[in-house]
Amino acid sequence: MIWFGSWAQDPVCEEDRAFVERVLQRRPSPMAGVAARCRFGFPQVVVNRPLGDDGTPMPTLFWLVCPLLIQEVSRLEAQGWIRALGQEVASQPEAAAAEARADRIHALLRRRLLPVAERRRLRAEAPRLWERLARSGIGGRQQRGVKCLHAHLANYLALGEGYVGRRVVELLRQEAVPLAGSRVCGCLGPSRPPSAGRAAVVELGSHSIRALVADRAPQGLELVEEHLQVTRLGEGFQDGRLQGPALERTLAMAGRLAARARRVGADHLLVVGTSAVREAANREELARRVQEATGGALRVLTGEEEAQATFRGARVGLKVTGPALVVDLGGGSVELAQGAGATPRRLLSLPWGALRLAQRFGTGRDPAQVVRLQAWLKEQAPLVLAGWRGAAREAAWIGVGGTATSLAAMDQELCRYQPDRVHGYRLPRETLNRWVAKLAALPPEALGRLPGLDPERAPVILAGAAILAFLTEWVGAQALLVSTWDLMAGLLVADGAAGA
Repeated sequence: MIWFGSWAQDPVCEEDRAFVERVLQRRPSPMAGVAARCRFGFPQVVVNRPLGDDGTPMPTLFWLVCPLLIQEVSRLEAQGWIRALGQEVASQPEAAAAEARADRIHALLRRRLLPVAERRRLRAEAPRLWERLARSGIGGRQQRGVKCLHAHLANYLALGEGYVGRRVVELLRQEAVPLAGSRVCGCLGPSRPPSAGRAAVVELGSHSIRALVADRAPQGLELVEEHLQVTRLGEGFQDGRLQGPALERTLAMAGRLAARARRVGADHLLVVGTSAVREAANREELARRVQEATGGALRVLTGEEEAQATFRGARVGLKVTGPALVVDLGGGSVELAQGAGATPRRLLSLPWGALRLAQRFGTGRDPAQVVRLQAWLKEQAPLVLAGWRGAAREAAWIGVGGTATSLAAMDQELCRYQPDRVHGYRLPRETLNRWVAKLAALPPEALGRLPGLDPERAPVILAGAAILAFLTEWVGAQALLVSTWDLMAGLLVADGAAGA
């Protein structure tokens, strides 16, 4: 594996070459590596060598080869997004600066992929060719402008750089495109729902809306695809009611996720609401609108039901057989569940969500306010967590939710989210404390540029990290083990008795 900062390039194997040739329906250009893979191991982005076998320069360094993403990006181009995004870059100085930075990094990496001797030869014998290789940016462009969204997405998936690539990711997420890959995209061959059924769950959380589609079988769950979109439903909580733009964008996304689940063969759909929904005075109205948007009945989970399902999902996902203590930090609440078997023996739900406390203490606007948050946690813990002091000394301390998975990605400096590298990642107590200190020292506008952190989650990450760090110390754990299997997997396991 070759590293350039936070970017890694896997070597190309024969299976990769065969896959790319099958996708392109021709012999591929010489490849230097694989910059991004889907969760099923297939290449999504390959790295072309700067020069072909005949010495011809390759204009595109990063090449998008995922059939699903190629199709979806082509749809965006047909809808006029090349022109629209070009206008955004031309009219927004920050967007133009981000594109210029992406072009410079792109050109630098192309130069580095050439052996030193080859660079010297080109400078001396083919200065025009060298200039073209050394200066051209994304997609081989010599000047500003947007001409190929496939190239911009490939660059963003490989490096996490570029305004246009980030916007393409946002557009795809809004249309419920599974960026990490799907079992039904065709790369794995024909995919038919098993006899036990293909099920889906859509979760309306305080900060984000998520969906999981999985095949249920006696031996456990087999993931088909999953989705996450930040909608900040909790921001619409006013006078005890969920309303306004936050509610509308959440309902719209719920409808798209439900439609996507049915399109990929889900024969059973479960729609659940957590903290923000269960606290809303207009739950009946919300249930009606969710039914209209998704075609599924809304099930509002109690805090205890949420903790129990999360406990089950995390244990199954990490294959934990001994005692475990699971913490699920969401936007509106935090749940704790402890036990040694499939069912936790005790549960606790507290209104200590990352979004809720970030808004209360203002840590998203003023990082220095984390000191007030930490003091408040220390004051409240003896009142509500007395029985949980030291509870993880003899148990696996497992963290789920967006804060835990984001910190795992940030600690590895992942320029794109990779579930397989996040799942099972260990965050020592000292690392959590170090992240709290680092985040508190950064201005809010710098958080969105941290590798591994979705800019949409930046306003709540400091509060979330402070909560997790405090709880880790309170329960006496040496480290937090991160699980991407959580509430949704636990609900499907319970609903279908798969892998329970």
